[in-house]
Amino acid sequence: MPTLLTSRDWIRLQEIFDAAVELHGEERSNYLEQACVETPDVRLRVESLIASFEAGTKLGELVGAAASQTLDVSLPALGGRVGPYRITAILGRGGMGVVYRATRDDAEYEKDVAIKVAAISLSTGDFRERFLSERQILANLDHPHIARLLDGGTTTDGLPFVVMEYVPGKPIDIFCADAALDRRARVRLMVIVARAVDYAHQHLVVHRDLKPDNILVTATGEPKLLDFGIAKALDPGAKGLPGVHTIDGTRLMTPDYASPEQVRGQAITTATDTYQLGILLYQLLTGLRPFKPTGSMGELERAICESTPPKPRLDADLDRILLHALEKDPARRYASAGALQDDLERYLNGYPVRARSPSWPYLTAKFASRHRFAVAAASLFLLLLTSFAIGMAIFARRASQQARIANETTAFLLGLFEANDPEQGRGDKITARELLDKGASHLSDSADQDPVVQVRLLDSMGTIYNALGASDKAKEMLEKSLRLRLERLPKDDVAESDTLARLADVETDLSHYDQAIQLSQRALAAYRRRFGNKFGGKDERIPTRLARISSDYWEQDKMSQAEAYEREALELSTRLVGRHDPRTLEMIGDLGTIVDLEGKALQAEPYYNEFLSAEQALRPRNLPNLGLAWNYNGWLHYRLGKFAQSEQEMRNALALRIQAYGEKHPVTAGAQTSLAYILLNRNKADEALSLATQAKDTVTSLYGPTHRETAFAEDSLGLALLAKGRTAVARRHFESALAARLILLPPDHMQIGKTWMFLAMVDFAAADLPLAAEESRKSIEIMQRVYGPHGHPQLAEFDAVLLEILSAQRKLSEAEEFGTQSVAKFRQTLPPGNPRLAAILSGLSWALYRDGKFDQAAPLFREALSIDIETYGPAEVQTAQVGVRLAACLSALGRRQEAEILVHKYGAALLASPNETYHEEREWLKAHSSFVKPTQIL
Repeated sequence: MPTLLTSRDWIRLQEIFDAAVELHGEERSNYLEQACVETPDVRLRVESLIASFEAGTKLGELVGAAASQTLDVSLPALGGRVGPYRITAILGRGGMGVVYRATRDDAEYEKDVAIKVAAISLSTGDFRERFLSERQILANLDHPHIARLLDGGTTTDGLPFVVMEYVPGKPIDIFCADAALDRRARVRLMVIVARAVDYAHQHLVVHRDLKPDNILVTATGEPKLLDFGIAKALDPGAKGLPGVHTIDGTRLMTPDYASPEQVRGQAITTATDTYQLGILLYQLLTGLRPFKPTGSMGELERAICESTPPKPRLDADLDRILLHALEKDPARRYASAGALQDDLERYLNGYPVRARSPSWPYLTAKFASRHRFAVAAASLFLLLLTSFAIGMAIFARRASQQARIANETTAFLLGLFEANDPEQGRGDKITARELLDKGASHLSDSADQDPVVQVRLLDSMGTIYNALGASDKAKEMLEKSLRLRLERLPKDDVAESDTLARLADVETDLSHYDQAIQLSQRALAAYRRRFGNKFGGKDERIPTRLARISSDYWEQDKMSQAEAYEREALELSTRLVGRHDPRTLEMIGDLGTIVDLEGKALQAEPYYNEFLSAEQALRPRNLPNLGLAWNYNGWLHYRLGKFAQSEQEMRNALALRIQAYGEKHPVTAGAQTSLAYILLNRNKADEALSLATQAKDTVTSLYGPTHRETAFAEDSLGLALLAKGRTAVARRHFESALAARLILLPPDHMQIGKTWMFLAMVDFAAADLPLAAEESRKSIEIMQRVYGPHGHPQLAEFDAVLLEILSAQRKLSEAEEFGTQSVAKFRQTLPPGNPRLAAILSGLSWALYRDGKFDQAAPLFREALSIDIETYGPAEVQTAQVGVRLAACLSALGRRQEAEILVHKYGAALLASPNETYHEEREWLKAHSSFVKPTQIL
């Protein structure tokens, strides 16, 4: 049995292996004899490693096996323990240690985990840095498709370990084969993987070992990215991330999935991961790898760096995407996983992909580099062909221009990162916003830069600023790009319209809807001139603009225009990519919402159901769209008075949005706001308050106080505070929402009308009845200008609020007349059993009761109570209010026994509520304490 090697021996072993694997025959033998003269055991193991490597064994596996056999450490055994975890199986060996399956079975809880234990003790500096680096990298990543770090520490033998989420899945290639996924399903799966890799890139981490074994797919089709064992942090000066991550970066790779720059030992960038994603996608779609490197390191380098991968011959777009991802030159690949993801989604949605076949000058240059002698000989003949030479000169000039533009763009972006390299600067982390601000400043100082490069950078930076919530800065970038296009570049209607479209989207996010529509209309007209009025598969930008114009009309409550544009967009998208394409499905959901907001909830339901059913059937799931589908259904069932169903649907929507976007994202905040609103109707005020507070904090930090999303969050938080009886604080939030909307929206906008209603509710609860009445009337006037006076369902709750205020003011004749008209209108427009109708019935009955018309009030109270029991249940405060009101009416009619039954059934819930809206009913209960058990009196 060979003797154990020390950690120092192991480092020496890898150094000798790296050198020897490049040599052959007698040269290799002589080198080993000299290098291992004092350590014959090291030579034996080096020769074993080289034999395994040249036989095609994965480098990580042979290194891990060698490490576990040769190091003077004791790795845990099956059945042993690592901290509180009991080892149950070995999952694999890698270049740094062993990965175990384990279970935590102490007194705290039980959970299956994966534990990676280093085969090198922490006393070995380079390995210690790499292992601690991996742990810090994992700790910085929080994404639903990246296995999470749970714990970490050191074994009793001094070996470092990390505890990760255990993923019960199959490698992505095996999953696809076993599930017999079709081509589109495989591409959808890779879109999710690319999204996770792009998340890592945004957190300044490059994985650089992407392969099937590091991407497991669960039984439900959810991929998980594993093993950041040789990941590289792009920000090595950040806390906890050592500047050196590898012993020899050219060796820390899996040859079958290595990129040319890894093999050559060149700089590793996000394009390295893009290349590996290209290999994975090629393998998943063709069943083959683009090449299989074997033999010596020299043969490995030639195979990866010089061999052209066979054309996949799938279809033209997929072929272009794959070959673009597999470009040898990193600068010519997709710059990031996000760019690859975007092109794959464009392919899935039937839109033109951005990858293009290589240009003729580029192909010519590549041919010349591969056949230098032949080109030199042929040049004698080519000198005679003057016309051909002229043609080549033209091509060369174009190639030079293309290269210069690409190089200037790349140099600009690299300059930003280098300027913020901690080795050259302070060593502090830099946010994406700070990086963009520096880029904008550098761009402003580059007056002599090529205008083509400038407009590209301005367009990109404007789009990213907007995604970060800095819409004002985005508008500045895009307007500058547009000016440059018009002043310094040749006329290009399509390119100009693309910038106009981006600027329109920014205006939408700034709530400047009229400006957004004008810009979109200009872009749409240019697209139609270029691509034709009929869609016919020509270009996706036409239906996209139509849908965005629809959304801008929708935001202004101009529903007839919104519906017309959305129907046209849906028709064109269906014609191009079919009814079940994700882009078309989203338009179906949007059309359902428009119809719903027009007061036709039952007509909207089929659209919502189609959207949800189709999204649920997709594999892998499109999390953003599925979350949107649940959100639409949640609002539908809220408007139909099905609050329990609505709550569950909104919870589904929130869970999916957290999974897709994370906790601190504006889309997640919107889902929190929506769920909070529904929970208030389910009397879950504490949870609603927590969600509304989180949402408000998120959107305020992203957008500031004057933004539509912030105003929605202010509403939700104000309503939750009102339900908790904190009327003064609630009012401040409604005032903030109103101030923002008066700046952002036209004066007759529906959202302004709603905010006036919320202010009326809070002032009614505070017993400031004249102010509440004024605010309520103002809200109804606005809503009637938007929806008309004829009983639109959106107006029911507004009428109910004013009816309560008039009754409390003892304007009983006016209240009875107004309430009678409202009941007649909404019996026609609301579905039977709708809780909004119950609120109006209760308000009218209360006015009749106060006016001494007990016989007229009692049957209306009973109808309202029946609806509320069905909607909320018998124990909820909305039901209790109507029950106590009916008790008061029956008591006035001399039917004390019936009244006592109702008081005993509903009184406690009303007395326990902190909501000041119910103060008059509580006063009646206290005045009739003989009806109430002593413990029920506050």
